[in-house]
Amino acid sequence: MANGTTTAENVQLFKDLSSASNFDFVTLTTLKQNTPRKPLMHTTKLNVELLLTGNELMSGDVIDSNSAHIAQELGQLGLEVTRRVTVKDDLNLLADEIAQHTKRADMLVINGGLGPTVDDMTAQALAMAANVEIEEHKDAMAHLLDWCERRNYHLSDSNKKQAMLPAGCEIIPNESGSAVGFTMNVNGCQIYTTPGVPRELKKMMGSEILPHIQQCFSIDDTTDISRFQVFGLGESTIQDIVNEHLPDWPSHIELGYRAAMPLLEIKLTSHHQQGHDDKPIWQKKLYDLLGAHVIGEGR
Repeated sequence: MANGTTTAENVQLFKDLSSASNFDFVTLTTLKQNTPRKPLMHTTKLNVELLLTGNELMSGDVIDSNSAHIAQELGQLGLEVTRRVTVKDDLNLLADEIAQHTKRADMLVINGGLGPTVDDMTAQALAMAANVEIEEHKDAMAHLLDWCERRNYHLSDSNKKQAMLPAGCEIIPNESGSAVGFTMNVNGCQIYTTPGVPRELKKMMGSEILPHIQQCFSIDDTTDISRFQVFGLGESTIQDIVNEHLPDWPSHIELGYRAAMPLLEIKLTSHHQQGHDDKPIWQKKLYDLLGAHVIGEGR
């Protein structure tokens, strides 16, 4: 280490500094998501994909934070997002992208494009992809009327667009905004549409979409995540150590790194029972290799 100090001295110094900053060194935290559910569709591993739409995302005027929230929420059910795509507000492009997702995904979450303006195209695009008509949904219209009445607003023609949805869809209530979400199955892919407004999205994901997923799917696997913090080693150095001393690292235990100076977080993730059972063994092997460089464990 620099300045002639030992690894142990640097570790203790960092712990002292961290203590002053209220850094919580805790025992190993394991995140387990295993919620009882009423299954309608059975699967062992869901292919979950995200589709975001908006010119503001493509231009960089708005930084996407919604996909991170969606992925974290789905992770509570042990679901892992395998693909994320963002497209501009183009009707044909959006409809084609939805159709492509339905060919390979078990579940698709679409974010954005539910508003009242001409660049909000999700409902029409999904109707095109599903080859169904777009029509006024009585429950969506009832939501709009109630939303306007509670705020003493006039229901404009533009807002009425938010009640024009693909035939056969089921609405997803939106307690915070005028635009309901909706869900439907296309080619065996369950599609959920969500508002682009973060506050509305967060409420809808927690109170409506996650419970709906639990009712629709039997999810055999759970996700188990263990994290610990390392000081004084870079990710390339750690990877070299793993390659040299643990060349048979099992594929069913994912090894991930996240650099956040001056710490490096190591994350071990398993998605099924064999991985859950084996993970403590391999975590100890890695822990023993890194020795005093491991200074904290937790989430």
